Amino acid sequence: MQRSKLFSCLILAAAFLTGSASADILLPGERLFPQAVTATRDGALYVGIGSGVVKVTPGAAQVDPLPVAVGAIRSFAFDERGQSLWACADGPSGKAALKVIDVRSGKLRNEYVLDNNGDCADVTIGRDGTVYLLDSANSAVLRLKRGDEKPLPWLTNDESLRRLGSWSALSVDNLGGIYLLGRDKGSLQRVALRWDGSAGNLVDIKLDRPLNKPVALKPMAKRKLLVTEASGDLTMITVLGETGSLSTLASTIAGPGNLAVVNGVAYVAESQVRLPEGSKPRQFRLVSVDLPKL
Repeated sequence: MQRSKLFSCLILAAAFLTGSASADILLPGERLFPQAVTATRDGALYVGIGSGVVKVTPGAAQVDPLPVAVGAIRSFAFDERGQSLWACADGPSGKAALKVIDVRSGKLRNEYVLDNNGDCADVTIGRDGTVYLLDSANSAVLRLKRGDEKPLPWLTNDESLRRLGSWSALSVDNLGGIYLLGRDKGSLQRVALRWDGSAGNLVDIKLDRPLNKPVALKPMAKRKLLVTEASGDLTMITVLGETGSLSTLASTIAGPGNLAVVNGVAYVAESQVRLPEGSKPRQFRLVSVDLPKL
C-alpha cells in the first residue's frame, strides 16, 4: 500500500479508538494478519501489520505508522531503556532474524540473523536489559547481553528437553525466571536464572489441563500469566509452586497471536490465519479483554 493511502487509512482507523479504553482496536488495511503486539510502560501499543509497524494509543484518536519495513513480524518486545522494538521477523534470503527498531527515528538499528537455520519465534527482555529469544527450530533459547556481538545459546536442546516437544513462546516473570510454552504438549515450564546468569533446572508446571497449541505468553501479575491458545481462547494461569490452574477469560478470537497488557486490559492480535479456505477476513483488530481485578 502506498504511504499516502496508508496514512489516510490510519486517519480513518483512528476514529475507532475513541470511547472506552477497553474497546477493540480496528486496524487499517487488507491482508494484514497481525501476529505481533507489545506495550510500552506509558500504555502505547506497537503492532506489526503487513511488513510494517504502527503505534496505537488506546482511548485516543491517534495511530501512527513507523517509517520502516522489516518483513513479516512474529513477535515484539519493547526495550524502555533503549526506546526500541526487538522483533522476530523475516531476515535476508528467507532466514529468520532478530531486528532492532529505533521507535524515535523509525529506523532499523540492528539485525541478527539466526545461525543453524534457526526460527525466531518469540523474544523477551529481562529486568537488566538482557534479551532472550526463542529459536523454535532448534528448541533452544538464545541470549543477547549488552556488548555481545550476536545471540548465543543459553538453554540448548539436549536429550532431556526433546521430550517436551517444540516451544512456541517465552516470557520473563517477576521472580527472576523465564517461562516457556510447549506447543506440542500444551505444557508450561519455568527455568530460574542462576547468580551468574546461566540457566537453572527446567521445572514442569503441572496444569489443570493441557493448553491447546499455545501461541503467546505474557505475565499479568505476580504468579499469574496470560496465554493465547489456538482454540481462540485467552487463558489466565495462576501458578502456585509447581502447579498451575487455568481460567478462560475470552474465547472465539479468530487466530489469536501475541498480546499486550495496558491498564488492566489485554489486547490480543487477531491474526485470522486459520480462516476457512476461500473466506474473506473481516477487518483486522486487537481484541480487548478486561482483566480480573486482583
